[in-house]
Amino acid sequence: MAFGLRHSNDLNRALIAALLLLGVGLMVLGCVVMAFCATRPYPLECRENAPLLTTTLMTQGRNPYALAEQPVFINVYGIAYHWVVYPLARLFGSSFQLHRFVSCLFVLLCALALVWAMRFDGIGWTLTVPAGAVLIADLSLGLHIVARPDSLGLFLFLLSVIVPYRARFRPSGLLAGGLAALLAFFSKPYFAVGAVFVAGYLVLFVGMRRGLAFAALFALALTLAGRGIHVLYPCYFTNVFFINFNIAGRDVRHLIVSAGAFAVLQAGAAGIVACRAWRAVAGRKDSLRRQVGPSARERGGGGLFTCASPDFPACLLVCSCLIMLGMGLHPGQSLLYYHQLVTPFLLWLAFKTAHTYSTAGWRAALLLQVLLTAGYAARKAPRCLKDYTAEWRQVETEMAKYDDVFHCGEIAHIIHKQGKTVYDNSQTRYYQWGTAHNPFAIARAYEDAGRRHVRAVKDRVARGEFEVVILSGYSDLVVRPEARKRYVQEKHLATPLVMNYPEFRVGVWKPGREPHPDNSGPDSGTPAPAPGNAAAEPE
Repeated sequence: MAFGLRHSNDLNRALIAALLLLGVGLMVLGCVVMAFCATRPYPLECRENAPLLTTTLMTQGRNPYALAEQPVFINVYGIAYHWVVYPLARLFGSSFQLHRFVSCLFVLLCALALVWAMRFDGIGWTLTVPAGAVLIADLSLGLHIVARPDSLGLFLFLLSVIVPYRARFRPSGLLAGGLAALLAFFSKPYFAVGAVFVAGYLVLFVGMRRGLAFAALFALALTLAGRGIHVLYPCYFTNVFFINFNIAGRDVRHLIVSAGAFAVLQAGAAGIVACRAWRAVAGRKDSLRRQVGPSARERGGGGLFTCASPDFPACLLVCSCLIMLGMGLHPGQSLLYYHQLVTPFLLWLAFKTAHTYSTAGWRAALLLQVLLTAGYAARKAPRCLKDYTAEWRQVETEMAKYDDVFHCGEIAHIIHKQGKTVYDNSQTRYYQWGTAHNPFAIARAYEDAGRRHVRAVKDRVARGEFEVVILSGYSDLVVRPEARKRYVQEKHLATPLVMNYPEFRVGVWKPGREPHPDNSGPDSGTPAPAPGNAAAEPE
């Protein structure tokens, strides 16, 4: 029926109206948060300076992944994001606002991709709009809107599975999906799993030869592209792959806690999917089963299973949940990976199920999901909408007083803007995780470059050569006991980081031998994130 309804009773109409109203409200709130955060001239999280400076180097004609730029300009995120931002940065300059505009644009495109997939399944606008709104709200209240490649990578990941699906796994669709997966790999490597999902579905349910051919061609393309990237950017895989691989945590307790928090946040959609699974296990007729692949003749013999192909979003959801059993162990993430790999397919399947059965109970569960997201947004949005421009201007004014500054990574954008030497771009400390298990010949030189840089900085601090030393609890190139040899802490400056620590501050240390009351304190700024904290490790 029109608008995805099969029944026209008053309760169904009321539920649909409530879904639409709340969905539009969520969408508006998400857009307001994105617009506000995108226009802030200061960092929103502790690692945001690194991508900004990577693009800046590119606009200056420098190679951000050359050995000469390491470890000062380490960036553990992919190059594809900077390929997108670079032309705009050449026109408008490299800024937080520009990078976030691109990130927010891809958040909206992610929601459109989800709606596009659901419309292909015949789901009406009254359900696809709330689904897209929930995804926008989830993504806009986190790291997807800052200067990093998460939203771009997610968009490419969604395209890598949706385009083949809409093309009914014809070669043209597989080619486009494979290209999207290849670009997704160079945004954040794990987003390439979309190609793995498609290849597995092809082998199992569509056509084994087609699936194996797709997998082999994608592997070949990935190998050739990776070789080209290594030649162009010698330290790329050291930064983007090996640092993330070596620093990844394995914390079962964190997996349980984060999965539980995600299940509560997505309880409405999860409840629908659980009921759908129970119906299937109980042997009831599953009206969601449909053949989405080519005919048996087109398959060239069919996949390993000759039965009707299972629902594609259900397969994607199962695969994503299995992936999260590994990725969810990493304490560096809270709900980021869940929102990227699980939320889109959970929403797709839940809203599709409610559309198929089209009774008030299913619609009520969808309304519960939208209400849960609204509650989550109402709790987080006020923090995101606080303006800290005055505090950051005070930091900029303070830094303008000095010519030779050692600084923590959180204020690297100010140091670079004022034409001073950058010592820490907020990810510089990750150099120490770049060489383990690294087979590239450049690994030894990379490690030596990092050690030389840190030793040179510490020697200058020990000799009291810097006019001022700016430290935070997150800094570990120079720690408080080393600074104390020649410097005393004079004061603190507020440097709020909306996405990590709204109360973040840094310590201002000036040359002097006499003890200072602040030196007796436990830290020189905001306490350092404990190992496993989301701010302590890359996501």
